[in-house]
Amino acid sequence: MSSVFIVGGATSVLRGGKFGHGFASAGATQMASPAISKIAKGNHDFAGRAARISVAAIVAGTISDATGGKFANGAITGAFSRAFNDDYRHKAKTNVAKLLLQGMIPEEKRYFLKLLKH
Repeated sequence: MSSVFIVGGATSVLRGGKFGHGFASAGATQMASPAISKIAKGNHDFAGRAARISVAAIVAGTISDATGGKFANGAITGAFSRAFNDDYRHKAKTNVAKLLLQGMIPEEKRYFLKLLKH
């Protein structure tokens, strides 16, 4: 998780902002990630992803603004972070699971699916 804070700070600097504003907004958004993940839970189509990405943008933008940074810089960082880190993982996990399931016998499939639920 600490890399998220650092990347957020570095991204802020690259956009002409201050490291601390990006650090704080990226960190707060990452800490809010479990709650954001509950929005449209299980819905991984465009609408579900768009809702979670929008909330992440609002959280990050608000934190950036509250710490003296620009709302837009924080919102962009939060949206991209959510889109590429959190929601993309689900898609990758699903694709790997499909590939693994193709070569399994029924008993292995049941065990594997049970593990994925936890």
